[in-house]
This record gives sequence, C-alpha cells and structure tokens, in this order.
Amino acid sequence: MSLRRIGVPALSGSSPSAANAASHAALVEEAVRAIRAGQIVVLPTETVYGIAADPGCETSIAAVRAWKGRPDEQRFTHHLGDARDVERFVPQVPPRVRKLLDRYWPGPLTVVLPTHDGTSVGLRLPAHAFARAVARALGGSVYLTSVNASGEPPFVGPDEIVAAAGERIDLLFDGGAPPLRQASTVVRWRAPAALDALGAAAEAFGELEVLREGVLSAAEIESLTARTWLFVCTGNTCRSPMAEAIARREAARRLGTTEQRVRAHGLAFASAGITARAGLAASDGSRAALREIGLSLDGHRSSPLTPELLRSAERIFCLGASHLVAVCALAPDVADRAELLDPQGGGIPDPYGLDLDTYRRTREAIEFAVQARLDEILPR
Repeated sequence: MSLRRIGVPALSGSSPSAANAASHAALVEEAVRAIRAGQIVVLPTETVYGIAADPGCETSIAAVRAWKGRPDEQRFTHHLGDARDVERFVPQVPPRVRKLLDRYWPGPLTVVLPTHDGTSVGLRLPAHAFARAVARALGGSVYLTSVNASGEPPFVGPDEIVAAAGERIDLLFDGGAPPLRQASTVVRWRAPAALDALGAAAEAFGELEVLREGVLSAAEIESLTARTWLFVCTGNTCRSPMAEAIARREAARRLGTTEQRVRAHGLAFASAGITARAGLAASDGSRAALREIGLSLDGHRSSPLTPELLRSAERIFCLGASHLVAVCALAPDVADRAELLDPQGGGIPDPYGLDLDTYRRTREAIEFAVQARLDEILPR
C-alpha cells in the first residue's frame, strides 16, 4: 500500500465559503469511492480516528475485518449522518435513551438498541462534520472501527496512526488531533427481567448497562437518566434511611433485579434530614429493625438537606408534616414535588430514643407507605 494523507478543511460557521464547501464535498466523494472499492480508509471523529466500511458493501466490510482480524460475529457500530437516521434501525427509542441522545448527540456516546428483527445494533452520531457527511453519502451510515488489531489499544491521532500502521492504510483523512482522544462510551438498553409483570411500565424501566466507559462515565449516564426519590425526616438517622433502604429493595424485587442495579433501571433513592449533621450513623433502633427484615443500614451516614438536593429529586417524600413545611420553605420551587410519604396524608412518628417495638411499628408504617407509593409507577 501507498498511504495518501489528505487534510480535511474545517467547515466553520453556519455558512462556510463556497470554496470550502466544494472542497469538502469533493473529499467526501473521494472517501466514498475508496471505501466502496474495499480500500482501507481512515476518517476523523472527535473521539478517536476510525477505519471506515460501507454497511451495504460486503467487499468493504470484509477488507476491514481482515485488516483488524475481527471475527464475523462481532458487529460494527453504525455512525450516522443525522440523528433522525436512528429510526431506520430501531422500532422505537426508549424514553431514557432518548434523553441520553438529546444530551450527548452528536458526541461520544454509542447506544446499543433492539432492532426490528429482535437482534441489536450499535449507533453513534459523531461530532465531526466530515464523518457525518461520509455517512450521509453512503446512504445514512458508515461503519467506523478503531485503528488497531482486534483486542489491542487503539491508535488515537493521525501522526500515531501513520507511525504505527501507515504502510497498511490506503487513505487517511487528516482532521487534526481528535479533541477528546478517548473512545466513546457504549451503553446498551435491555428490557427488564420482569417484562411481563411490568406491562406498560417496561419501557420506562429497562436497564441501561454501560458496556464500556469512555469519555462519559457510568455515573454520568445513570445520573442523567435516573428518577430520584428523596426521603426527608429530621436527623436522617431513623425514618428516612429506613424508607430509602426499604424502597430500594422493593423496587429491585418488582424490577427483577438487584438493589445495586436499581439505579441502572432508572430509579435512584436518597435520604436527608432538615436538621441533620453530616456523617452520623443510623440509630441503633433503625439498624436493628431493618436487620430483622434482611436489610442493613450499617453503611449509612446522615446528610443535611440542601436546596440543591431537593431540586435534583423528581419526588420528595416527607415523613412528617413539619418536614413538608421545612422543604417548601427551603426551596419553594419544589413545592409541587413534595408530599407526605403516607398517601393517606398522615405523618409517621419519630421513634428516636424509644424501644425496639416502636421502631418495628415505624418500619411497618414505612413499608406500607413505600409499597403504596411504588404502586403508583410499578406493578407489584
């Protein structure tokens, strides 16, 4: 092979010059011809550079597989020309995935979704105009795979690629060093295990599994897509931590998952106290009462209630009427999201300092209220 390295002009602004636009279009045509001819063509993206293949051309795909030593069963990711092209591949985009696409596309996020035929497909909208233009010219998408042998670390930028593998590449479109220099994050959406029981709620509570952390962390993905329920009491050592733990376990049971994976299904639970000091352990009585039903508060540490914490929550459940008053005073803009945990409108008395039987009655009242609240969104 004899490598050709061609600079890609940036298309700046909403109306690039006619000369720049014409040059860009000509390079796109050249890239498409070379890809369809089975040549090894490398394109820039904002993450790492990628070897391109035409999804509709077996010659092109076979050439890239052979170059990488990639097995036939390992699929390539479609890099799209336009966000609307996602609809060509999947019957629907689940709401939480749509939230991710709205936030991170175009950008360093690959999503793996169920297709019309029951298999799955990886999709990304790169934040690079040239890569998207090539995808559009190929009919809506281009396969891009990192420049490396299968299983090896990728070569990131153009100089590194030329030095390491230039003799094995036909055409390199040089858009400069990629700004992110790290692979995209790969997230797979899967229907929940309790699919039949959940019915219409299944789409909202599918699991988002981070298959590969890249520019975006798993914590960022889950924080954006999870709906947080915040339980509020006085000191955050008795009632609200009990409610948090009970709600997490019951949500896991209904979703057919583990307590550790509830957040990946779109539900997060937290607790805080209106007069809490940070870092206190749960009370002895609350720990003992929850141990009796197989739950542990040994790792709990109290958190003071803040306006920021309130605003991050989708729903705010107060254990007593005084807590509801305090929440609305601290952050009046969240008043429409705050209510008593007991759906019948009663407060759950504070057991602090009392005997274990009192803590048991408090636990049972919390269990009843949490079940009723989860009934509002998740079938039993």
